[in-house]
Amino acid sequence: MIGPTPFRDIMIVATFEIREMFRTKRIVVMVALYLLGGLLAAEGFVSFLATIESAAAEALGAAATRTPGALTNALLEDPTYRGMIASFLHDDKLTDWLLSLPPMAVFFGWVSFAMVPSLIVLTSTDYVARETQRRGIRFLIVRTGRLEVVVGKLAAQVLSTAIVVLLMGLVFVGVALHGLQGASLGPLMMGILEFWPRVVVYGLAFIGLTALFATNARSTNMARALSLIALVGIYILDGVGSIVVHLGWEDVGELIHFLLPFIHGKALWTPDILELVPNALVLVGLAFFYTLGALLIFARRDL
Repeated sequence: MIGPTPFRDIMIVATFEIREMFRTKRIVVMVALYLLGGLLAAEGFVSFLATIESAAAEALGAAATRTPGALTNALLEDPTYRGMIASFLHDDKLTDWLLSLPPMAVFFGWVSFAMVPSLIVLTSTDYVARETQRRGIRFLIVRTGRLEVVVGKLAAQVLSTAIVVLLMGLVFVGVALHGLQGASLGPLMMGILEFWPRVVVYGLAFIGLTALFATNARSTNMARALSLIALVGIYILDGVGSIVVHLGWEDVGELIHFLLPFIHGKALWTPDILELVPNALVLVGLAFFYTLGALLIFARRDL
């Protein structure tokens, strides 16, 4: 299962997978799809702020500004508004942290956390099944181990996901600089970089999950179907966990939530390093155990 030089082989497989993505234009399509989604989301956010500010200016009898953002920036400095947000979040530290970031950066974080599961399911599911369908996997495992093949391809998916999320963040920065009054490059980039590694770590668990369900598929279509079913299934299972908690079986419900990425992803929305790091490590651990399950099954497959 493991070749004589596993790390070197993993890097070779990952490099080849990245080159294959560019050769087949898969990464180009993936980038274009999600950058377009990010552009539409960012433009929608600017339009939303413009509508809100225009309505507020009309209600106050003031002249509306051509470029939205001024009223929003003033609102963020208002203690009353801060108190409303704090009462909603029930966390003063979280409130101070979110209000210290540019609104577009916070919106980027929300959009990225929402989009990354679908990004992974749509683009990271067939990396092993494609080789199995073409029978190329037989030549790969002769030259290296099965572990190196799976982990190398998995590493390529992690890298491509990180690149796409960062590029989408740059789209948000560009839209904010063009469309929002008072937007500044430095704070925007720092805000984006606050969320970017958190989103990547959150995505690790979903990459591991797709490995568990898609690695052992015999065709790319089956891999995509299994990954989609798995994604829908864990959302349903997360809801079941909440129902179980309400029924009084807290231990069972909490175990279900612990084994899924969602509750740990929500915990990444914190400025507290002592809360952030443990939940990030749990997500890395979930990715590891999902992938380990995929490897244990893959090791026994007759290819």
